[in-house]
Amino acid sequence: MSQILVSADQLEPAWLNQTLQLRRLLVQGQVAHLALERKYETGPSTVAHFSVRYSPDATGVMPARLFLKIPKPHKYRLGRNEAEFYRKMPDQAHLVPCYDAAFDDATGTAHLLLADQSATHSAGVPLSADRAAAAVDALAAIQARWWDHPDLGRHMGAPPEQGFDYRYSDRYQSNKRRFEQLLELHGPSLSQKVRDLYEIVLAKGPDILLQRPTEGDLTLGHHDLHSGNILFPQDPKEPVYIIDWQNDWAWFGVKDLAFLLVFALEEEQCRQLEKDILRRYCQRLAEAGISGYTWDKAWRDYRLAAVELLYRPLGNRQAPDVLRSVTRCTQAFNALDCMELLE
Repeated sequence: MSQILVSADQLEPAWLNQTLQLRRLLVQGQVAHLALERKYETGPSTVAHFSVRYSPDATGVMPARLFLKIPKPHKYRLGRNEAEFYRKMPDQAHLVPCYDAAFDDATGTAHLLLADQSATHSAGVPLSADRAAAAVDALAAIQARWWDHPDLGRHMGAPPEQGFDYRYSDRYQSNKRRFEQLLELHGPSLSQKVRDLYEIVLAKGPDILLQRPTEGDLTLGHHDLHSGNILFPQDPKEPVYIIDWQNDWAWFGVKDLAFLLVFALEEEQCRQLEKDILRRYCQRLAEAGISGYTWDKAWRDYRLAAVELLYRPLGNRQAPDVLRSVTRCTQAFNALDCMELLE
């Protein structure tokens, strides 16, 4: 097993040289110089960027810039999941190249070593129509690979019930408590209509949503596809990358598309784009050989996703923008006539 890096200082030329050689990436020569360019903390991780130089005789895969991600102890589960994702996932054009992924349950430590794309790509940029189209192309390419795959929910990604229950705690009581806490924090800002809507969704939503996986047409879901988890290239000829695969589980793929559009766009723009973007998603799946996933199925899945999105603000109830999230989710729910799905 690879040595688990628990600090950026442990990434040294000898370790990197051995790692690249063991993975048959560095065929000849060696790492001549490794420099820490910058290091910073995020909520769940310690992150470091490195530059690399190689000996003149070096051949093979020689990444010039590296991105090291080390989960903090209280976020080990997420770091472990992401490391496991990259260890199992075959190379894919819309995933950042991974050079090492390791975890150790005994010590609760993990690391992820990826190509650093920060010089050529940007995350968290405003979602224009062109960027939304490029993002859905990348999403469809990844999800087509796992569409109703026999390893889905077993070898790759958690099964639907497990992923759902982890993400939303238990299906009823915990979310009810979370909603009560949301009311305690922001009650005066939540109308009676919003409160009534949540009462119905919390009571009926889990059974409706968990019925959906029994119908097939499942794939690998990202479940946190906000614009900060998409790397858009400065050169449009370069690939879009989807990052932070920490919560993957088997689900209906359109949920990720709905998540992106609803949280990234204002209501009017979302309504203007959503059908065109959804059609593009279906077209890309068909081009990748996925048959039988009709427009009617995709549109129903999109509406089901709007039901599920209402749970998101409950998990982020203390976030400063939670009321905006509630507004966007309730707007989508009402505009898409999602109450019909719960009747």
